[in-house]
Formats: sequence, structure tokens, C-alpha cells
Amino acid sequence: LVLGRPTKAMLPCLLETISQLPNPFGIVTIDDSTEEFEMSDYPGLPNHIADVKGVPNPSQILGLLLDLSKTKRKKP
Repeated sequence: LVLGRPTKAMLPCLLETISQLPNPFGIVTIDDSTEEFEMSDYPGLPNHIADVKGVPNPSQILGLLLDLSKTKRKKP
């Protein structure tokens, strides 16, 4: 989870952290900004699979993660 919109100054540190994640992984961004952005507005974030707008409560975040895990699971 990436909370908030990363600034240009934060991006190198974020990408260094991401480079150390085990594969497979996915990135979910949570952005409470009132401005409209698309997932493509997060350039350089590999495997950016979802973007949440606003301020979700914990159960909404958990629900999203569970939904994503169901869609990303490989069927035998």
C-alpha cells in the first residue's frame, strides 16, 4: 500500500523499497487528494494494480485487498 501521492523527491526511495519486494507483488495507492488522477499518473510504479480515491475505512481497504487476491489467484 502506498498512502498518499508520492512526490518526485520520494520516488527514488519508494522505487528502492519496491525493488526489494519479493515477486509477485502488486501496488495499491490510496490518494485522498481532491484532484483527479489516473493510475497512469503514477509513472514508474511497477505492478500498480489499483488506485483508491478518498479516505477509505479499514474494512474498505481489507475488502479491496481480498477482491484483488481473488482476481490475481491462479486457478489450478
